Amino acid sequence: MIWTLIAILGTFAAILIGAGGWELWKKRSAKQAAARTASQSGHPKVQQPPNIYGSGCALTFGLVWVSLSLVFVVVGLGWLASEWTTYTLLRESGVTTEAVIISRRIDTDSDGDSFFITYRYNAPLPQGDRGAFTNEESVSRSRYEEHPPETRVTIRYAADHPETARLASSSITGPILFALFFTVFGGIFTFVGVAMVAGGVKNLSQARALAYRGVTAQARLVERWTEQDSDGDPLFCVAYRFTAPGHPEVFKAEYNRRAYNHPDDTVSVRYLPHQPQICRLEV
Repeated sequence: MIWTLIAILGTFAAILIGAGGWELWKKRSAKQAAARTASQSGHPKVQQPPNIYGSGCALTFGLVWVSLSLVFVVVGLGWLASEWTTYTLLRESGVTTEAVIISRRIDTDSDGDSFFITYRYNAPLPQGDRGAFTNEESVSRSRYEEHPPETRVTIRYAADHPETARLASSSITGPILFALFFTVFGGIFTFVGVAMVAGGVKNLSQARALAYRGVTAQARLVERWTEQDSDGDPLFCVAYRFTAPGHPEVFKAEYNRRAYNHPDDTVSVRYLPHQPQICRLEV
């Protein structure tokens, strides 16, 4: 059962990573093509201008993404710690004994059926007495069918913690690998979310700085053209020049449909006085 779940999740993760890699490759190829076009035509690299609304949406989405991903990480780490403790106990003080199946059940959900058996066994207590213990364990369909109630099975329990037990024929490393995979899977998505948050924070910081400390000047539109995104939709680009007092002339390009359709060649630009490269057209 464990290996089947690992295989299913592994396939799902591979598909997601492959699809994400393909999209990133397409976007990177589009950017490289745009950069080559920009180099050949003489205009600078086109950028998305800082915008509070757009940056805020990206930041919010990134925070939600990170929060959901962290749930996987926290649950995975807790699960991994529990399985590692069980593995360590059974490896260091495992004792085999006979148990009897007392019940079994099937859980059905959208992912399919999960099979469980419950067995009872006797084991010495630390104070010298013997106690009866029960343990429920997830098993495969075939093992579920092979172990009806009253069936006797061999189990392995931890001598120091007799309540910790597994079927002797069960893999004690499988659950650890599954929990580790679950944790790593959540970690990858958390990393992606952190990158989105970092980009959103940077853009939002620039947008706020422009809104509160930016000054305006007149820029001259020197070129207008269109590109295509990874989906084939048009992107409207403009290149412009302006001069900020005490700085060399700024030559920038940005995605801006309004500026592309602007009837004049002169348009207002907002920039940071100490860093005029951070700017955006105001149309």
